[in-house]
Amino acid sequence: MLRAPERRVAAPAMSSELRAAFRLRGGRTALADAYFTSPLKVKRTFPVGEGGAAVTVMDVSPGLMDGDVYGLDWTVGPGCSVYATTQSYAKVHPGPRAGSVQSTTIRVEAGASFVYAPQPVMLYAGASLKASTRVELADDATLLLFDAMCAGRVHYGAGEAFRFRLYEAEVEVLAQGRLAAYGRQRFAPAEQTLGAIGAFERDTHAGTLYAFGPSASRDAVEALRPVADRAAGVRCGVSLLARYGLAATAVGRSAWEVQAALESIGRAFAAYAAERAPRGCAPIVWPEEA
Repeated sequence: MLRAPERRVAAPAMSSELRAAFRLRGGRTALADAYFTSPLKVKRTFPVGEGGAAVTVMDVSPGLMDGDVYGLDWTVGPGCSVYATTQSYAKVHPGPRAGSVQSTTIRVEAGASFVYAPQPVMLYAGASLKASTRVELADDATLLLFDAMCAGRVHYGAGEAFRFRLYEAEVEVLAQGRLAAYGRQRFAPAEQTLGAIGAFERDTHAGTLYAFGPSASRDAVEALRPVADRAAGVRCGVSLLARYGLAATAVGRSAWEVQAALESIGRAFAAYAAERAPRGCAPIVWPEEA
């Protein structure tokens, strides 16, 4: 008896969105409005720092599949202090057709502070991801924005570093209605020699911390450079942006070391800003170090 050949049916693509808005209630930051669709989910908030709130985003799927589209929207109301992260790495699976898309929109209103520290993007062999982040900052708003990627599961089997298909990441930040920063990365291993001198060389992980706010200055950069110089296992530097911000970049061979370097710089900036921020600015809040 002849048997029909098996057909592999691709999993249906998912379109998921998450919206979260924070407001002051009784002098403390509270999650005032939240909406999300599977597989994205917001866990409950918990208090952090002086009147701040921390929240973790969950993805209850195996990760971003071919054709998946995620959209995240954050609003931090006047005077609020918020820290947000994700439960685990953003795992991007092979995308031979449409690839995956993730867009993030952030609004930080007057005098508020927001630390947005998602876990790194993990690009599996054959993965394709187009990511974009759009930010609007009001007067005296502060934002610490983390963005990190891993060029594959480098210790999986024989290793799959730089075997992904495409990674594009775009960041645009407006402060008081004017452009404060714009950056775009495009890595396509089949088209580029990413191990070349001046590119990744021997490294496989990269990350950037953007810090915006009234305390982001040339003096702040000079204060943070010794912290960057002490970072272990990475090449790291800090520079001033065109206006209202600074950026720290780290490259290395371990996601943990890249994250640790950027977090140490972020915490140092928070301490620097705490002593110099204008009156009425909400403090930068961060969970206690483990």
